[in-house]
Amino acid sequence: MQNHNWKIPEVGYELIDSNDVVIAEAEFAWLSDKLALLVEEDIDSRKCFENRGWKVFCIDEVLVNPEEFKKKLF
Repeated sequence: MQNHNWKIPEVGYELIDSNDVVIAEAEFAWLSDKLALLVEEDIDSRKCFENRGWKVFCIDEVLVNPEEFKKKLF
């Protein structure tokens, strides 16, 4: 990511609710952009992030269309 001048994400991000309970996890998260990348499609995690205003991608989606994902970072 650094070699391609991408923003550096937080690795292993845990989404926490108002009770400080982990409700979802993302392999990578760009907090300032509210963008999460999941390694595997996880409907529950996706919904938790999306319900809090995050854009969520699964690695399979990124591999199919990396340019669309890259647009979200810049």
